[in-house]
Amino acid sequence: IRIVESPIIAIRAASGECIPASVSFEGLLIRNDTSTLRWQWNFGNGINSSLQNPVAVSYTIAGNYPVRLITTNSSGCADTAYHNYFAYPLPNTEAGPNQVICLNSVTDLRATGALEYSWSPANALSCTDCPFPKAAPVQTTLYHLVGKNIYGCIARDSVLINVQQPLKVELSKADTICVGESIQLIASGADQYIWSPPQGLDNNRINRPIARPENSVIYRVIGMDQYQCFSDTGFIPVTVYPYPKVNAGEDKTITVGSSVVLEPVLSGDVTSVKWAPKAGLSC
Repeated sequence: IRIVESPIIAIRAASGECIPASVSFEGLLIRNDTSTLRWQWNFGNGINSSLQNPVAVSYTIAGNYPVRLITTNSSGCADTAYHNYFAYPLPNTEAGPNQVICLNSVTDLRATGALEYSWSPANALSCTDCPFPKAAPVQTTLYHLVGKNIYGCIARDSVLINVQQPLKVELSKADTICVGESIQLIASGADQYIWSPPQGLDNNRINRPIARPENSVIYRVIGMDQYQCFSDTGFIPVTVYPYPKVNAGEDKTITVGSSVVLEPVLSGDVTSVKWAPKAGLSC
């Protein structure tokens, strides 16, 4: 009867890392064995290996993984080693929803899901290592957040603070029309518009309304941004001229070779006249 010693083995590996983790396991032979050894790894995640020092093993789901190594010599004598590996979870870091603020106003940022926080860039923030800093940027800024949990694992998120700037309303020029005619008023530079007076306009809440005023009027438009932060006011004068009133006078009868003075009755706004046909007229 021959007595054969079993091999004595151990496992060398890290105890845990943050996911996604890539771990190198090493099979250690504590008692030398001159025979051929067979290595059987079970990494607890459905992956196995028959190498003494297998390729790096990946863990993508947080949890506790029992790792087992069985080493058997040519006589069938075996030893088993165990290693408890923990894949640490990432913090559920959230920087909150995107926001829109008016220029020169302040808003609160709200970080959740982690134990420690770090905000960047630091400009216009009341603090960079707190969960709820106050932010007052003067231009649209993307703030980045790094959150860390009790295992030292980090996760990142970001929040966009859109800063609404003051606006300037641009208008079409003043114009003149005759009674009964129409003109298109044009405004730009804002998101919303209100025209007044509304009389004579096809729509007093668009940027290009059609105006058909009965009398001369100065239209006022107030332009606003969609978040009601800022507004600007402009004016477009529209002068409405009436049509001239013309009466050529009573019909007249004269003898051949004689002449008569034609005396029309004209409204006071008439600046020029034209008679036709030309034949027989002095002017």
